[in-house]
Amino acid sequence: MGCLCRLAPGSRVLGVVAGAVEVDHDHRLGRVLERGAAEGTLHYEGLARDEAQLIIGALEGAMLVARPYGDAKRFQGAAQRLFATLTAGSHDEVHAAQ
Repeated sequence: MGCLCRLAPGSRVLGVVAGAVEVDHDHRLGRVLERGAAEGTLHYEGLARDEAQLIIGALEGAMLVARPYGDAKRFQGAAQRLFATLTAGSHDEVHAAQ
């Protein structure tokens, strides 16, 4: 478990975001977030750059927590919940999906 991009298989959102993280961290991810917001597929508050930094920090933290357990599912669960907040139309939808 070393690279975030290898821990997010199967989900289109996870795949796009993980690919962005691998290339240029928050700048590239910020552009992905801006494009998703413009298309109406991603929802967040504030600046895309700030959201990108939050996402990267949360993913890196989740990876660090999962590593000692050798359990990628811990990381994947945290990542899926994080990305659910981006794809839900509202705060209520995020809680309804859990």
